[in-house]
Amino acid sequence: MMRLSSTLALVAMLAACGGAPIPQTDNGQVTLPDSGSGDAKSSGGGWRFVPQDVAPQPGQPRVHLQLVSIEGDRATLAVIVDNVAQIQGVAYRLSYNRERVSVADAVRGKVWQGAQVVDRFKQMPNGELWVGIGHVGVKTVPGGQGVTVSTISLDLIGDDPLPIHFQGAYSRVLTPEGVADAVYAGGRFEK
Repeated sequence: MMRLSSTLALVAMLAACGGAPIPQTDNGQVTLPDSGSGDAKSSGGGWRFVPQDVAPQPGQPRVHLQLVSIEGDRATLAVIVDNVAQIQGVAYRLSYNRERVSVADAVRGKVWQGAQVVDRFKQMPNGELWVGIGHVGVKTVPGGQGVTVSTISLDLIGDDPLPIHFQGAYSRVLTPEGVADAVYAGGRFEK
């Protein structure tokens, strides 16, 4: 019965994301490691990313953004889930100023490799990115460390600051036990 309810929750999460694809970048998909510290600060092209500092309760999952690279006005972020031993799906909404940030590319992370994976990425006209990724079975997270569930490449326009926030009321992490009570940490770009 638990597997059926988890599968139904996964289907509902993915259905909420719609199905419009994100335009692909000129150089294809970004390849990333499956884990990271989540506290990266880096610069390139005058930009740097400052992650939001949100501490979860012991054992509570945390979904956060980690800088991968900045080249000129294009930044790539990893969406990482910490504090889970197994994961079945993730759904989240990121919000941003659509006049100053545009999504160039969004892809699922390596943890989702396999035939039974469904993903949806949809950029909304109001400045939100809706993402839903799920696996019919369970994916074990190596050592319970952080796992990259997706990567997002953004084009940044104008001056600082450019906040990127999770919409917590619409974001979920699905584990074999059900929907986890996770905390969400965005960040901001600044020059």
